[in-house]
Amino acid sequence: MTEVDENLNYLLGRLSLVTQEFNQIKAGLGTALDEIRDSFHAVQDKIKDKGPGPHKISSNEVVESAK
Repeated sequence: MTEVDENLNYLLGRLSLVTQEFNQIKAGLGTALDEIRDSFHAVQDKIKDKGPGPHKISSNEVVESAK
């Protein structure tokens, strides 16, 4: 009986650790996905205003793209 109790306590302890690690991974993944979503919104906001071309390119953009 004592051996069963020890094994059960060990398994419950391991399960607790796995649960904690899963929650940490879930929180980190949620944060990363939120950051990715925000960056996609920023990119969409930049390109949303531009309709079909042709577009005038400023001299700064021409110099930067040639590098």
